Amino acid sequence: MAKNTSILLGEYFENFVNEKISTGKFSSVSEVIRTALRLLENEENRYKALIKELEIGEKSGFVKDFDRTENLKNLHAKHLKK
Repeated sequence: MAKNTSILLGEYFENFVNEKISTGKFSSVSEVIRTALRLLENEENRYKALIKELEIGEKSGFVKDFDRTENLKNLHAKHLKK
C-alpha cells in the first residue's frame, strides 16, 4: 500500500521536477521521484556488479607469460575487421 511521504526538494529540484511535468513526460511529482529512484537503484546495482567483477578479477591472480604485443595484435584482428 502506498504511503504519503513529505520531502523538501529545494528550489533547484522543485524547478527541475516542475519542468519535467510541464513537458508532459510525467504527470506528477511522484512519477518524477519514482523514476529518479529507479535510476538511482539501477546505478547502485551496476556499481555493485562492477565491484563484484573487479573482486573476482583480483582474486584470479596475474597472467603468466603474457605477451602484450601478441595480445594487442589479436585484439586488433578481432575488433578492427572491415
